[in-house]
Amino acid sequence: MDRLRALSVCEEEEWAKGVTFADWYNLIQRSFEHRFWIPEDKAQDASYDIGAATPWVRGMYKDCLGCHDEWCTFQLRPNQAIAMAVAPFLFDPAHARVSLLAFQLQQRYV
Repeated sequence: MDRLRALSVCEEEEWAKGVTFADWYNLIQRSFEHRFWIPEDKAQDASYDIGAATPWVRGMYKDCLGCHDEWCTFQLRPNQAIAMAVAPFLFDPAHARVSLLAFQLQQRYV
């Protein structure tokens, strides 16, 4: 797998940086929970990339990152269940259970 390389190219700047797929995988694996998980307990916010806004839904995974409308970041959507099915290795099992329960509860009231 290390022989395969992903290539990021910026034509205007005439530079390219090679990254192995293994490195890319490891980077995603290491940073996923930190970047996407919104903890149930506000006291844990410093351990995660919550951003400047205060989430109104906790115990879930963000649907997106860096959205110009911060309310989009804190929407509880079914996309997380699809991501869990496709890439379960990215998710902390305890967080995944909490998130799926929150989604299930929300669906009862819709």
